Amino acid sequence: MNIKNPEQERHRSIILIVAVLTALLTTFTASALNLSIPSIDVEFRAGATAIGWVISGYILAAAACSVPFGRLADLKGREKVLKAGILAFSVCSGAICFAQSIEILLLLRIFQGIGAAMLFATNQAALISAFPPEKRGRVLGYLIAATYTGLTAGPVLGGILNHSFGWRSIFVLTFVAGVITFVLSMKGAFPCIISKTLS
Repeated sequence: MNIKNPEQERHRSIILIVAVLTALLTTFTASALNLSIPSIDVEFRAGATAIGWVISGYILAAAACSVPFGRLADLKGREKVLKAGILAFSVCSGAICFAQSIEILLLLRIFQGIGAAMLFATNQAALISAFPPEKRGRVLGYLIAATYTGLTAGPVLGGILNHSFGWRSIFVLTFVAGVITFVLSMKGAFPCIISKTLS
């Protein structure tokens, strides 16, 4: 007979919420800016090539840094890398709202992609570490669903925000959601589960 530990169940619930939110945010940010290219070009007069790098820079940084951060997480702890990733991603999202040149925007997008890499490298591993084998299929299904929801909703919601409030509103939304996710991650969600699993 399995006796549920209420504290452990609470920790697992928060881990699941944080993992799902990070998957949703990182993929949403990757696709939400596509319909904002004309607006960004009008504001900065940077040309199609430079604007294209604003989108590609994020994706390339996330892809290039995922494996190194995965290794770093194995050495230093997934909790630390995950929390650092949420913080970096959120701060960059907020800073982009104030970007005054295409060069600053591109640089911040690259750093945002590095933050996203920290999340890609740890959110799935955090779920696997936290949940027993019989529950992993379900929680990983939630993570995959969040990933594809972010990719699908990005152009739609991003287009609505861009049309109604301007392209910076996409990053305002991402910043607010990132801050909420970071606060959740600091609520004691990980220490007693992930640290014991890794030891």
